[in-house]
Amino acid sequence: MAVQLPEAISAFLTAANAADSAALLDCFAEDAMVIDVRREFLGRAEIKRWSDSEIFPDNVVQTVEGVREHFGDFVMLLKVDGDFDRTNLSDPLLLTGYFTLRGDKIVRLIIIEMLPSHMSLAEVLAL
Repeated sequence: MAVQLPEAISAFLTAANAADSAALLDCFAEDAMVIDVRREFLGRAEIKRWSDSEIFPDNVVQTVEGVREHFGDFVMLLKVDGDFDRTNLSDPLLLTGYFTLRGDKIVRLIIIEMLPSHMSLAEVLAL
């Protein structure tokens, strides 16, 4: 069964891919949190700083490769492309986004690079 994405998540992807800062920010609650590359951005002002410095200047394009719902959260496998430094990143770059919603707003987004499950911890740490 296909998972229907909530409007806030669909709007987030559309805004991110269109480099629309105002529309992207509108997807988040005032006190939302983004965790990306082991860094936490709390509140819309920090989320704006994150998106303006890390999504929009690098022409990041996210393509949804898969979606599942898990205990009310939405987990998306995203193929990410753009003009960013790819040093030590996998090719293709696959990220998992864990979206938590309250009402019609994103309250938490956790982004993690996914590596093949057959890799050992030592191999992962060597990257």
